[in-house]
Amino acid sequence: MRKPAAEIIATFLDDARSGRQPLAMFNNLRSPTLVEVMGAAGHRFIIFDLEHSSTNHEMLVSLIRAAELHDMMVMVRIERPDTAAAIRALDAGAHGIWVQHLADAEAVRTFVSSCLYPPLGDRGYCLFPRANHNGIGGAMEWVEYSNTGPLFVIGLNNEEILDEIDEVIAIPRVEILALNAPDVTVRAGYGDFDDFFQMHNIAKGVNKKIHEAGKLVMMPLLPPDMGDLKEAREFLAEQAADIWFTADIGCFLNGLGTLMGLQRALVKDRTGGNTQASTGSEASDSKEHDESASDDDPKSKLDFVRTC
Repeated sequence: MRKPAAEIIATFLDDARSGRQPLAMFNNLRSPTLVEVMGAAGHRFIIFDLEHSSTNHEMLVSLIRAAELHDMMVMVRIERPDTAAAIRALDAGAHGIWVQHLADAEAVRTFVSSCLYPPLGDRGYCLFPRANHNGIGGAMEWVEYSNTGPLFVIGLNNEEILDEIDEVIAIPRVEILALNAPDVTVRAGYGDFDDFFQMHNIAKGVNKKIHEAGKLVMMPLLPPDMGDLKEAREFLAEQAADIWFTADIGCFLNGLGTLMGLQRALVKDRTGGNTQASTGSEASDSKEHDESASDDDPKSKLDFVRTC
């Protein structure tokens, strides 16, 4: 029997508010097996992405089942402010909804209300969703949980919604806000990778307001230079996030980049410096990489991942 959803959410919020800074993993690889492995390894928070992946609703249900095996906190990021998509995810068992591309505070208020049952909102009633054990759970208990339990994460990814941040923060049931610096940067006409990190200067002021209102901040665990641990820690500490997220693809590429760097070093040791004898990647690619940075330079691993 899986742990009650309300208990999972309460534990997650307690961790976030007490400074334990939960780390979410975006599951873009769409693998239930990977989700099981992550849960077995002790990971307790996962985000299934419907915005930038090909995950459909049927696949989402299978992924949520895998997460439930280890009582993981499940959040679903939907593609657009689509009430139907949000309710399908909640009915399937999601503990929270992350919604992007809301135009202003009124749009946030309307979206949240549409996901709640009367008298708090206008969500259509159904007793038999999977999240209510297909009807085995009590009717009134399901309504009460649905109106008080699931979390709403509001993505701050345009200048208009940032201008109304005080009003957004005050909306009931909005507990977590996520400033998407890359989105804001691109909308402002910038596209260079380093410009994304300049936007985090804005984040510091916004996050301060969020904390003053007693709400939580969620941000990507993505420092500008992962090769310098001290600098990375200082940069991330300045953001004062309560919840972090990263991506399974990024972790895979980081691990792959590290292993390929190790493999090139081993080839160099054996061949006396001739990395063109390398296997697993094209010789020309290895040569180009070796000319730009040494295999022993941690920053080169980050550069490798970015180019992927």
